[in-house]
Amino acid sequence: GRLLLGTFADPARQIVATDFVGDHVVTVLAWLPGDRLAVGSLRGKISVYAGDSGILVAAGTTALGSVGEIAGSADGDVLALAGAEGGVGLWRVGTAALIGEIPARHPRSFAFTDAGLWVHDGALSTWRVPVGAPAVVRTTGGLADVAASAAGDSTALGVGDGGVWTVGLADGAVRRQQLGERVVKAVSFDASGAGLFASGMSSPWLTYTALNGDVAAIAGGRPLRRLASLPDGSLLGVDIAAGLYRWAKLTELPTILAADRAFSDVERDGAALVVLDGHGVIERLDGATFTSLATVPDARAVALRGELVAIARPDGVELHSGGAVRQLAAP
Repeated sequence: GRLLLGTFADPARQIVATDFVGDHVVTVLAWLPGDRLAVGSLRGKISVYAGDSGILVAAGTTALGSVGEIAGSADGDVLALAGAEGGVGLWRVGTAALIGEIPARHPRSFAFTDAGLWVHDGALSTWRVPVGAPAVVRTTGGLADVAASAAGDSTALGVGDGGVWTVGLADGAVRRQQLGERVVKAVSFDASGAGLFASGMSSPWLTYTALNGDVAAIAGGRPLRRLASLPDGSLLGVDIAAGLYRWAKLTELPTILAADRAFSDVERDGAALVVLDGHGVIERLDGATFTSLATVPDARAVALRGELVAIARPDGVELHSGGAVRQLAAP
């Protein structure tokens, strides 16, 4: 478990005792800018040491399993970590905190570039990586829902005082619009990015707001707590009575799906849909056909990206992919 730091002339200039023994045996080392050394272990432990003194700078544990590869950003403040359990974790050295995880099923390689992080897992993709201190937006009446645009350049917030806030992720600019006096429970960008849907607890119950500010009420609107807009222009929503509704056309009344069941969430990725019912059953929805994916009795919410389904539970998050299940601890 000892860490030896030195030079070619003096290979053992520093000898530092560590806890990288037993289950935490070292699997990978990587030098970072600023003469720092990142160390990954068999059980997902990650530590960063000052290269000149061997002093421990930061340490934490990931849910990635055995760490097989590490890459550092240009300033050395963000690490990308690939583990045996799949995914690429992003870890901030300064705060020893997990930023997030890129849903790559079997990452083969990755590297930081000026454009972001390149990840190769059979296909090459580029991901923007948060840098610097996170921007904090404080709403005036509590936060009920969050939605990201298809391009990933903005996010919409459903606010407790009846407002919808749109936040530009590049510059942090906030555009506020008041839709009513009571909480906006659900928001969702349309697939084209030309506007967003919002549903609240005051009339009009369901609206579409174009980016130029024009607001239109949707036929058959009802107070929804979850929303999902599809590329074909249709809309799905779970109302406050747990019914699942589909608007095939926004000028026509919706139809109810599986009227004998109660639902708590609906999410989409592209044209793919996943729903969560009141018993913790997670299913893909294709038209009116439900295909079971998993059952998690205490599931609170779901998210979908490709074949990866994230399920929020009271004690953390489960990631389901191709029959494999991985646990992420609660923040």
